[in-house]
Amino acid sequence: PYAPVVSGNMVIFSLYAPEAESETIAGTFNGWNPESTPLVKGDDGVWRVSLSLVRGRKYAYKFVMDGFWIADPENPDVEIDGFGGYNSVIVVVGQEK
Repeated sequence: PYAPVVSGNMVIFSLYAPEAESETIAGTFNGWNPESTPLVKGDDGVWRVSLSLVRGRKYAYKFVMDGFWIADPENPDVEIDGFGGYNSVIVVVGQEK
């Protein structure tokens, strides 16, 4: 239920982690900077962020939860990250304008 949701060029990323102290997202859309894109924790324990991404492109990403890099557990689309793990992958469907 917390898989990324694409609407136009907006993507909502979510992660259920009620015990987490901090949550960010890093990926090809922000130069893999683990500090540039924080998520906001809701009362339901779900961390969320909405990003404007270019349609028609593929993006790789990971969540950074309390300093630990993890692939999105709700997104089955992954690729090898080159470090013995996986990056989550999302394609923002549609044509670039």
